[in-house]
Amino acid sequence: MLALTNDRLPQRFPLEAPKTAEWFVLKNLIQAEGPFPALTQIEAWGREADADK
Repeated sequence: MLALTNDRLPQRFPLEAPKTAEWFVLKNLIQAEGPFPALTQIEAWGREADADK
């Protein structure tokens, strides 16, 4: 479980290495109060996993 903060600044989530993923899903998002609440940007950084492993 990731600990999110109510902040407009980017948030980082360190993961224990090594991790591989083909995709990720965001679930159970809670809509913030406001006239136009939205999830406006997501960035995922990584590298291609070695196919032979």
